[in-house]
Amino acid sequence: MNSGHSSDRRLIRWPGRAVVSRSLVRLLFQLLVSLLLLSGCRHHSPPLVIERSPVFQQSADSYVVQPGDTLYSIAWRFEKDYHQLAHWNGIAPPYRILPGQRIRLRGLSLSESSDSRYRRQVPVQPEQKSQRSGTSAETSAWPPGRWLWPATGSVLRGFGSTGQAGGGRNRGLDIRLQPKTAVKATAPGTVVYAGNGLGGFRHLIILKHDEHYLSAYSLQQNLKVKEGQHIKAGAQLADIVGRGTAAARLHFEIRRDGNPVNPDRFLQTR
Repeated sequence: MNSGHSSDRRLIRWPGRAVVSRSLVRLLFQLLVSLLLLSGCRHHSPPLVIERSPVFQQSADSYVVQPGDTLYSIAWRFEKDYHQLAHWNGIAPPYRILPGQRIRLRGLSLSESSDSRYRRQVPVQPEQKSQRSGTSAETSAWPPGRWLWPATGSVLRGFGSTGQAGGGRNRGLDIRLQPKTAVKATAPGTVVYAGNGLGGFRHLIILKHDEHYLSAYSLQQNLKVKEGQHIKAGAQLADIVGRGTAAARLHFEIRRDGNPVNPDRFLQTR
């Protein structure tokens, strides 16, 4: 009589308890297994690296200062000269900015410059041309060919090379860091930014070498320098890559007046 019924319809009876179908028990078991698998995946997934500001549009007109930002780091993100940002926003040295402050990322147009509303909002500071004139790559305190390599290791991507599709051209050098490798300052300077990194890197360090030149180091290791610190060429900037760990990567850039330049022109031959 019951041969035509599916085995899934058989009932399970426990003394003193409700009658439960086999199909319901099987469904509950499958749900339990799925939850255990999902929990295991979450436990073993690597931690996310979160950037301070999620979006940086090169064509943006302004930017709101976030905690930890400096004028130098904002200029670096948007490929601007920090002198220009200071000039456009009426910010005098030592270029202090506050969280929540809106920074203009471009100069005033002709219509805006003739509008008294904009002139009141952006007091123009005269540029100190005497400090910036006459300095070129050839007359810099550290001329081309004398800058130290920031780390030993092979170059994974050179200046101007393209990476993944849509990634754009490399603005510096990507250097492979083997275990027991230290990241060092390429030239003497002042730390003008030491904080959260960009592009998946945990940290970013920016050194100011003179009125024109900055160098930057994007890395995963913990920092050993702080903002405002004056350092010598070859000074260690971050922890040494741990022994027994996988090879890390350093992204290194040199910029003149906010524009990326080829580090190969400045670094010593090795």
